[in-house]
Amino acid sequence: MGVKPLKGLVFGLNCPEQPILLGEAGVCEVVVRKNTLSTAVGYSVVTKLLDDDMDTSSVISVTMVKDVIPSQFTGKIAEVYVPLDEKMAKALELNDVRDLTPKTNTWVCENGDCHYTLERVDTPHYLKLKIRLDSGEYMNLEGIITARYTGSKYWNEDANGGIKKGALMIIAPLGLAYAPVEYMGTVIVEMTPAPKPVKTIIQVFLFVKSIGQSIWKEINFGG
Repeated sequence: MGVKPLKGLVFGLNCPEQPILLGEAGVCEVVVRKNTLSTAVGYSVVTKLLDDDMDTSSVISVTMVKDVIPSQFTGKIAEVYVPLDEKMAKALELNDVRDLTPKTNTWVCENGDCHYTLERVDTPHYLKLKIRLDSGEYMNLEGIITARYTGSKYWNEDANGGIKKGALMIIAPLGLAYAPVEYMGTVIVEMTPAPKPVKTIIQVFLFVKSIGQSIWKEINFGG
């Protein structure tokens, strides 16, 4: 005996139209778009997949707004949270969270010179849900979560890393020119970490200044 389909009940999955920055969570809504049923029906979300049917149920969470759909009710019944972070990257078996927006060849033209370059672009990820109704019927829902790399906390960390590296390249030769041989290893090790993320020109100046003071103290007072 087969399961009788509930023709009077239609679901939908609404996901954000704008890209989600890496490190944040996209929130999709499970909605009832049509409901002509004369009785209430219970439901549950039994499957949560992202990208090529990869099982990401342990990462994606669902908050039930209503676990029983009243007769003729339409509207939101659940919220689905899709975090685009390290946990999601691990669930998708990616080497790095930034691979959620993989690098692609892009044709760029500047001043009449055209060439290919590798850039990270907004990348769609396909979300699939399976809903089980108390009647025994299953319904499949699909949506798209788009990930954005530029502007995320991972992008800012990369930018800070580039600034710090540039500052070290400027200050390191100056420090090593005056440092005794026995201090060279120590100076390089202590110069490498940055005390705080570098975000402004003032912070860059203070960062370089602090490095210079550390070198001077190391040379003259031995730390």
